[in-house]
Amino acid sequence: MSGLAKQPPLAISGRGVTRLVILAGPWAIKAPRPDYGWRLFLHGLLCNMTEAVFGRSALEGFCPVVWHIPGGWLLVQRRARVMTEAEFATFDVAAFCDRETYQIAAETKADSFGWIDGQVVAIDYGEPPHRLPVGWWQGNRRLSAFREPIG
Repeated sequence: MSGLAKQPPLAISGRGVTRLVILAGPWAIKAPRPDYGWRLFLHGLLCNMTEAVFGRSALEGFCPVVWHIPGGWLLVQRRARVMTEAEFATFDVAAFCDRETYQIAAETKADSFGWIDGQVVAIDYGEPPHRLPVGWWQGNRRLSAFREPIG
């Protein structure tokens, strides 16, 4: 269910308030948006930083990140075919996002999910997950910013 050949080679999505997404061939390029104010721009930076961590991890369900600039300034993911409203109507979001040992923090809407190589992936998961496997970040310097909550 790739469907990328049917999508325009270049498109710009301006629907998000924290990030601008440029779709170019096989890539989705995400950059923080300054036009909605400083607070949302900073949130865009944080979303890119979060996706850089989880999109490069071994955890399943995240759209792969292929390149990023540290600090959240720019992020490049594989381009997915966005889930249609009809597909989303039959999609069990809770079962997909609530994994046994972690959660995928994606909004409950069709354009937060897509298809890559016949598999569903979250394509907008910039919020930090609520539950992570115990000690999953240990030994990985890149993941040390997302330690388990105390208490």
